[in-house]
Order: sequence, then structure tokens, then C-alpha cells
Amino acid sequence: MSDRLSTSLPDLVLRTLDAARSATLERQLVHPDERSGWADLCRTRAEQPDSTRAWAIELRGSPIGAVALLALQPGFAEIGFLVGGPHRGHGHARRGVAALASHAFGRLGVHRLAAATPASNPAAARVLEGAAFHLEGLMRGACFDGMSWRDSLLYARLSTDGGP
Repeated sequence: MSDRLSTSLPDLVLRTLDAARSATLERQLVHPDERSGWADLCRTRAEQPDSTRAWAIELRGSPIGAVALLALQPGFAEIGFLVGGPHRGHGHARRGVAALASHAFGRLGVHRLAAATPASNPAAARVLEGAAFHLEGLMRGACFDGMSWRDSLLYARLSTDGGP
């Protein structure tokens, strides 16, 4: 696994999500949706350590978010991402997702990347669309948020698609 992946901004990089970066990032996540996304990532990594890879999104050396790949089968992986509240809306998640997609298609030999996001989260949809993912459809009742079943949007990008 690469320790450092570059993005389109010189001061924004992806680094392997180790224990120190993980602890620093966790302290910065204050919103309930951030904490929930973080818990999901940690649970997936614990349950499937051989098929999950994660990187911290670092801005000027400080973790502000994370991106992860979950290998579902050879050539097919799911991508996930989160960025802490004060850093949202600046393109950091989009750049992190785009950099991870390039790495997955290039060095890891992935053919298809998929991502699901709550239908009620237009910002996450913009991140994926900005990273050249295509909307494939609505998955009704696909995500349980702790209180009720919610709809999700399914996005995907192929290695043969153009990048952002």
C-alpha cells in the first residue's frame, strides 16, 4: 500500500491511515453524521482488514478527512469518504476521491469503483460527480440510519471512463 498519494493541490495529500492519523482525525469529527461515517469505516476495517484500505486526507500535514477502498471482488471495489465539517465545501473530498480513484485504476488494477451516498446528501453527490463518477440509480430503502430506512444513490466509475 502506498503511504502517500498526490492530489491536484500540492498541500493536499493522501497518507496511509495509521493509528496516529486516525486518532487525530477522530478528535476533529464533531457532527453526528461525521461520527457515524467514521464508525462505519472503523467497523468495516476491523471486519474485513484484508480487503479494506484507507488513507487520511491531509491538508498541510493535518488530517481533515479520510477515503477508503473496500475490495468486493477482483477488479471491483467500493469507495467511501468523509471530511470534517470546517473543511467541507472546499473541494478536498473531491480531490481525495479523484486521487484514490486514479490509484485504484492504475496501481491496484481495479476496473469498476462504486459509491453509495444518502439521497438526502446532495453535497456527497457533488463530490462523486466532480470526481467523474456517474449516477447509476436510486436504491430505495438501502441505508438504515439508526432510525429508519433511507434511499441511497448509486454512483460508479470505470477505469475506461475519463477522469476529472
